[in-house]
Amino acid sequence: MKVLMMTPTVDPLDPVHGFAYTWIERIAEQADELSIITLVQRNPEPDRKFEVYSLDTKTNRLSKWLCLNRLLFKLVPQVDLIFTHMYPVFPVLAWPFSRLFAKPLVMWRCHNGHISLMTRLGHALVNRVVTASEESFRIRSRKVRIIGHGIDVERFSTTSTPASKGGATILSVGRISPVKDYTT
Repeated sequence: MKVLMMTPTVDPLDPVHGFAYTWIERIAEQADELSIITLVQRNPEPDRKFEVYSLDTKTNRLSKWLCLNRLLFKLVPQVDLIFTHMYPVFPVLAWPFSRLFAKPLVMWRCHNGHISLMTRLGHALVNRVVTASEESFRIRSRKVRIIGHGIDVERFSTTSTPASKGGATILSVGRISPVKDYTT
C-alpha cells in the first residue's frame, strides 16, 4: 500500500509534535511507500524510509497553498490512501484531490475541547476518522474508529536496574515538553 500523509511537523526532536516521528516510522514499516507533506521539517534522519515534502521554504500563505496543490496533484494519483494528521484543515485541503482521483481520505483527530467548524467540515469530507478515545472526538458517527493513542510504550520501559534505596521515586506520566513545565 502506498500512503500519503499530511502532518504539521516532521521532527523527532520537536517538543510538541516529536511523537509523530515514531508514527511515521511505524507507518513506513507497514506501507510499501510513504510520502509526507509537512509544514515544517527539521532534524531529518539520514536513513529514513519515507519521502518528505516540506512547505516551510515557502514565504507566504499563497506560495504554500500553490506548492501544496502542486504536490497533491502530483502525489495523490500515485497513492492508495491519504492520511491527514492533527490539523483539521488538512482533509479540507486534500479532499478535492481525494475526490478527483478516487482515493480514500482518513483524518486523525484527537481533541476533547470545542468542535470547530473546520473539524466538522473535515469530518463531513473524509471516508474515516481515527481517534484515541470516545472523548477525543465528540462527533458521533459511523465514520469514527477508536484506535488508541499510539504511544510507543517500549520507549518508556524501565531498566532492570532497581532504583536507589533511600531516595524518593517520582513517576510522571505525560508528554515531556516546555508546555508541561516539568522543572517547576
